[in-house]
Amino acid sequence: SRLGRRRFAYLLPHLAVAAVIPLSLFARELGLLDPSSPSPWILTLKKDDLRHLSGSVYFINQLQIVPMYLRLLLLPVGQRVQYDIQATGSLLDPGVLFGAAVLSAFAACGICWARRACALDRAIGGEAAGPAAEAGERCRRMTLAAFGVGWFLIALSVESSFIPIKHLAFEHRVYLPAFGVFLLVPALAALVVRRLAAPRQGAILLAAGVAVAVALSVTTAARNRLWTDAVRLWT
Repeated sequence: SRLGRRRFAYLLPHLAVAAVIPLSLFARELGLLDPSSPSPWILTLKKDDLRHLSGSVYFINQLQIVPMYLRLLLLPVGQRVQYDIQATGSLLDPGVLFGAAVLSAFAACGICWARRACALDRAIGGEAAGPAAEAGERCRRMTLAAFGVGWFLIALSVESSFIPIKHLAFEHRVYLPAFGVFLLVPALAALVVRRLAAPRQGAILLAAGVAVAVALSVTTAARNRLWTDAVRLWT
């Protein structure tokens, strides 16, 4: 159908980006890289292996690291190949307490949005016009926001919960969980803009989207330049 073809067209840019991974893995075989050049996927990390930590100590440290991942997604400044984080075993550590508070608030927001979405869904009772249509739109966006919170926390729990692995923090662990944040942020933005500036919401959302895209493009270009300098990358 026409709608199906349109939706598939929206996926094409994402599919094109996904091709970067297999291309980089087989770049030498395809003649895209000099055979003598180092693999882009191999990094020599000299920090100690932390798999000896107990599950409880590893979890305590993740309480301060997961909020850092959230901050990096919303404000990608101060990125590193490897984060020099001192492990702690105390729940009373200020960083742990602050991280636990942030995660509790984040999870509570997701639960509240889910409950509110269910209440709106019951209230509209299948109606599709007037105030019911407006409520239905809010319900869908709150559902999307709640799903984003749940996706982020559940997907990240694989490597950031009770199972110790080699490093306390690594940015690539957030690649899959980040999908939840990418659903959450626009859903909340749409809710806020719809409430504060309903007549101009389309123009405001478009302008905000363009501004974010430009800012992220600039920071991506700067980050790529950093990766070409081994001294700056590791210091």
